[in-house]
Amino acid sequence: MPPKISIIYNESIFNGDLVSYKYREGYRFSDLDIYLQNLSSYLHTKIIPIKSKDIKFTASGYPERLEPSNLSITTYKIDDNKINFTKGQLRILEPLNATNNEYLFKMNLPLGEYFVLASTTTIPESYDRVGGYAIYSFRLLIT
Repeated sequence: MPPKISIIYNESIFNGDLVSYKYREGYRFSDLDIYLQNLSSYLHTKIIPIKSKDIKFTASGYPERLEPSNLSITTYKIDDNKINFTKGQLRILEPLNATNNEYLFKMNLPLGEYFVLASTTTIPESYDRVGGYAIYSFRLLIT
């Protein structure tokens, strides 16, 4: 049911790991109660090596009644195989452009490993529509 978020890089597709999702008909986004618990349990071992500073994310597989509102990317530095949640380590990235549910992000990050959360939302215009979110995680190595 949830849409899938993937990275398209170097002509390869890397699927994210589903962290959380919720969709409800007649719910506004603020009514969905998003809770992220123990993010470190989603620190998987598959590392995606990235040499470029631009990465394309794609969100696909939305059910027919859902219209995507946005895709956002949040990064956390990984130090000694642990996610660094200290102040200054969190970065929210802005998309450079978006077309057909593909979003190009500038990865203006220092070299190193990163835990990345990609979230997509659907915000209904009225209560007869479906609202919700899906959050996926990735592990990147910026070289």
